Amino acid sequence: MEFIVHYAVEIIAILMAAMFVYFSIRVSLLNRRLKAYKNLTKLLKGGHLEEHINDLHRKVEEQGSFSQQLAGQIQSIRTDIAGHPHNLHLVRFNAFGNTGSDLSFSLALVDDAGDGVVLSSIYGREESRIFAKPLRAGKSEYSLSEEEKHAVKMALNSRN
Repeated sequence: MEFIVHYAVEIIAILMAAMFVYFSIRVSLLNRRLKAYKNLTKLLKGGHLEEHINDLHRKVEEQGSFSQQLAGQIQSIRTDIAGHPHNLHLVRFNAFGNTGSDLSFSLALVDDAGDGVVLSSIYGREESRIFAKPLRAGKSEYSLSEEEKHAVKMALNSRN
């Protein structure tokens, strides 16, 4: 006991120094955690996490409206395309047995409703002729050859 009384000032100083070291380490750890938290809530551009979340939410809403605009434009383009001949089929054939090659052809161009045209070229040794016949719903008011009928049928089957 005399030891404690004799060295009381030194013991108190050592205990206070130990408490100071303990609290210094504790404060240092808390400062590191606080700094890590601040770094977590700040992004490269600056600002806080809440600001960036709100900004991202706004951008997502803008992308949604832009996506709806694109969907409308795509539908408009599909409607426009449906009215233009975009389904086609080409049939090559030998119109005359003595020409030796499939140089004649029938090309059917139809839209989704089957409206369009069938073009035919008949190749002969002396001359070639080209014919165009209009189509309504896959039929023509002019008589169609077997090759033309086949080209129209295949073009109508290629519709999607």
